[in-house]
Amino acid sequence: MTTTQNETVTSLLKLVGLDVEGNYPALDALAKADHRYLRDLKINVGMCSTAARH
Repeated sequence: MTTTQNETVTSLLKLVGLDVEGNYPALDALAKADHRYLRDLKINVGMCSTAARH
């Protein structure tokens, strides 16, 4: 990402198949506001992704 270098953001983007170097203003704002919400989002997306594969 261009404005936010955050391990949770990077892993979330990889999880959903998006370019980690892309520009995602809403995700940047979420990362700056509260990392807890971002971490929860990553966990939930990961759980849904895992469930969809099975």
